[in-house]
Amino acid sequence: MKVIAQGRGEFLRFVAVGALNTALTYGLYVALVHFMHYQLAYALAYVAGIVLQFVLHSRFVFRVPLRWANMLGYPPIHFVMYGFGALLLHVLVARLGMDARLAPLVVIALSVPLSFALTRGWLARRGRPST
Repeated sequence: MKVIAQGRGEFLRFVAVGALNTALTYGLYVALVHFMHYQLAYALAYVAGIVLQFVLHSRFVFRVPLRWANMLGYPPIHFVMYGFGALLLHVLVARLGMDARLAPLVVIALSVPLSFALTRGWLARRGRPST
């Protein structure tokens, strides 16, 4: 039961951090999309989000030390997620005609469970005390 409660707490913290990161990076995306192609704006906002998420996931969500080794392994998770998101963004905007300012919100909602599993798996291997 303790492991289930811990997992639920982690997931709730993960979602809270995700909401904060989403608000900040979505604001950045919307600002940038006025000056550049939506895919470039998405990429820049995404990279900014990787750094913020690493710090908040490590310290607040999974409570592991901030280490360069953790940071160096962290971006590949998000590059996989970026590929998933960019492809989905393309389908939503170019194929389904969704507004380029709203499509990233759908991408985020569909990405959360996969992102949680990949991030938890990586950080748990990298220094979280066993339960």
